This record gives sequence, C-alpha cells and structure tokens, in this order.
Amino acid sequence: MDLPASADPVEIGVIVRPHGVRGAVKVRLHNPDTSLVRRGARLLLDGRPVRLVEVQPLPDCRYCIVHLEGVADCDAAEALRNQPLSVRRADLPPLKPGEYYHVEVIGARVETPAGQVIGTVAGILTTNVDVLEVRRPDGSEVLIPVRDPYVLSIDRQHGVIVAVEPEYE
Repeated sequence: MDLPASADPVEIGVIVRPHGVRGAVKVRLHNPDTSLVRRGARLLLDGRPVRLVEVQPLPDCRYCIVHLEGVADCDAAEALRNQPLSVRRADLPPLKPGEYYHVEVIGARVETPAGQVIGTVAGILTTNVDVLEVRRPDGSEVLIPVRDPYVLSIDRQHGVIVAVEPEYE
C-alpha cells in the first residue's frame, strides 16, 4: 500500500560515520539552515522514528554531531553509517511564496515558455543560488540557475518548471 504524500519521508541528512565511543554520529545535512535537527526532535531512521537526544553543530555548518536515542556505543553507531535521516513530508515547515523544497523539483519537467521540453531536473547544485541540473532527452545536461532571467516559474503541484536556457559562449 502506498503512503499518502504527506507521509512520504523526505531525506534531510545522512549519517557519515560514528563519532567517539558513546554512540554519537556525524551527520551531513542537506540544508545547513534546517530547524528540523534539534534536541528532542523526532526524525526517521530507516523509516523508524528516532529521537535526537543531543545535537552539536560543527564549525562547517553542513555537519553536526548527533546522539540518537537507543544508540549507546560505537558499534551501534557504526551500524548506522551511510543511513539517511528523514522527516515526514507533513512535518516540513510551511513554505513562503516563491520557495520550494529540492525534493519537490527533482524529476520535474523543464520546458521553455513556448512549451518545448528542455529536459528533467536530475539534481540541484547549491551555491549562492540553486542551479538545476537538467538532463535533456538526448542524455546531455544543461545547468540552469534558479533566478531571473532563467527560471520564470516553478509549479510544484504539477512538477513543471518554465525556464530559459542560458547561452554559453
């Protein structure tokens, strides 16, 4: 049976490796500005709920050290290596107008204002501005910055992005 869309897990980070001998793990966050990774928060680990007992941000804000409830030693932490941490889609904070979650646009169809298909969003590079990695029907790739004048609209509900391809010289 399929889960309702609001229950679909959305990956917010990955356990990179154990940290120390007391069961802590180092986590790489997909969004270093997330408010979802905090002490007492409930996340999903391999589809099962898990509570964050303690969270310690690191100087490289893309990483943090996390103590998970029930993980008490380095062997238990090692078993979690490369495991994704997720939240239920319904638990994501509401978006402001013009915002989107990366998970909502991966796989979206990208087309010109005239409706000609450019390709499908295969990934997103995060720099000072998001950059769509668009895979064309012929297998080649084009990078499209998510800003004016390139991305004109993002229809999250229908999975369609209207964009103008940058001209490279």
